[in-house]
This record gives sequence, structure tokens and C-alpha cells, in this order.
Amino acid sequence: DMIHGDLSAYNILYWADEMTIIDFPQVTNAKGNSNARFILSRDVRRVCEYFQLQGVSANPRALADHLWQRFQARSANDILADLSRTLETFDQDDA
Repeated sequence: DMIHGDLSAYNILYWADEMTIIDFPQVTNAKGNSNARFILSRDVRRVCEYFQLQGVSANPRALADHLWQRFQARSANDILADLSRTLETFDQDDA
């Protein structure tokens, strides 16, 4: 449910077939921010622009729309799984 808020190719580290996203000071909650879809689209556009300069074709609007639709279509089971993981973290912190 979180959107990076300042994503660019410089915040994506790739090493040994593993990707890590860094630098989260502007992260925002997609459910609590009325500009969330715009922020997501901007993040996706920035990353796509970088990779297009490297010869990778991309459609940032289609990709952002796809990601937003997946976010909107979350099932009850997805939400319960997220809640379960959150509760496990709280239980471990209390131990």
C-alpha cells in the first residue's frame, strides 16, 4: 500500500539477480493520500524514461495503470495476509 514518492533509476539497486529499492523519505500511503495515483504514475514515468534512454521500450501510462488496478483489486485474502504479517511483527516485538 506504500508508494515510494521519489522513485528513479538511482533508487533501484540490482546485483546478483536481486533488486533492492532504497531511499524512502517521501514514501506515502496509497490509501491515505488523494494524490497517490499521480505519485505512482510519476514514479513509474521517471523509471521508464531512464530505461527508454537505455533502449528498453516501455509504456509508463499502461504500467502505472496496471499497477494501480492491481492495488485497487486486492482481495480480502490479500488484506488478511498483510494483517497477519503485521500482527506477527507486533507479537515478535512484544516477546
